[in-house]
Amino acid sequence: MRGYNLFVDSLKKVGWDEAWANSFRVHAGAGLSPARVAAREGSLYRLWTEGGDRDGAISGKFKLALSKGGKLPAVGDWVAVDLKQTQGVIQAVLPRRTMVSRKEAGERDRMQVLVANVDVIFVVSGLDGDFNLRRLERYLAVVREGGSKGVVLLNKADLCPEAPQRLAETILVARDLPVHVISAKKGEGVDVLEQYLKPATTVALLGSSGAGKSTLVNRILGRERQATKETREDSRGRHTTTSREMFLTPGGAILLDTPGLREIQLADVAEGIRQTFSDIEALFGACKFDNCRHHKEPGCAVLAAMDAGTLDAARWDSYLKLKGEQAVRGMKDWQKRRHDRKFARVVDESLKRKKKPLP
Repeated sequence: MRGYNLFVDSLKKVGWDEAWANSFRVHAGAGLSPARVAAREGSLYRLWTEGGDRDGAISGKFKLALSKGGKLPAVGDWVAVDLKQTQGVIQAVLPRRTMVSRKEAGERDRMQVLVANVDVIFVVSGLDGDFNLRRLERYLAVVREGGSKGVVLLNKADLCPEAPQRLAETILVARDLPVHVISAKKGEGVDVLEQYLKPATTVALLGSSGAGKSTLVNRILGRERQATKETREDSRGRHTTTSREMFLTPGGAILLDTPGLREIQLADVAEGIRQTFSDIEALFGACKFDNCRHHKEPGCAVLAAMDAGTLDAARWDSYLKLKGEQAVRGMKDWQKRRHDRKFARVVDESLKRKKKPLP
């Protein structure tokens, strides 16, 4: 497996601390060693260990656990590994502190962990055709649910004369999260990211294809580490990063690059949605009726906010869509069809209302 050729002389440099040591104690008694998953390619893992890089794979016992609902190790995980052989054998995954997950593609309601144990997540959005507030809301719900600190990066400022307007719109959506305008290609605004790239801190990049994540990785690392491609003429991105991989930055932070996501289906992110749309849910208590459906009821604070222009109808529609996706999780097909019919009526009514720009 392609390696980073990194010799990790101390696991503390890649995030190991006393709390991890306490979690690992039961495995130490079994003669296993701690390691961090730095990359994954198919069934092979690259592990950062006390003695350097090692290739690894999950044990037969681990595979059996997968058939009973167990979870595969993800990049960023701390694992207990048997290093007696040339290839390490992963026996267990330590409990995760944070993670980014999504629903697996298809009909099955199963969760896929994208990255684990990340302190900060740079949610990267291009200021070209990639810019999409509704997709950004989806990303932020996922990030908030997983427990990492979110930071929104509006990249490609050099290509967008409307960058100040886009920044104002994004701040309204990001709410309490910091937002920075940068140009990874030109190096403009990138210095502000140093406050997040502290030694032994794990920082992941999340965003759609073509947002400029690989260019930003190269800028932070100070060398051409990740391949880059120009965005297509229709502004849709091209996949350049094909797997998740961690790197050590010159300042000692751990940078985790991820492939671009064309879509991100929601797993269980009820709390993430609540935090992302806290401004909307704060209106519910001001409605005249406790059981207000925010549809046609008199005295509805949500409808009044849209009429006044203080709530963008598109943001309300986005909230309804994400809540709708959560509501159908675990439902049978006939229940989903009934829910979809009800949801469509609510959305149609919302779309009929005149959309006014936020002041």
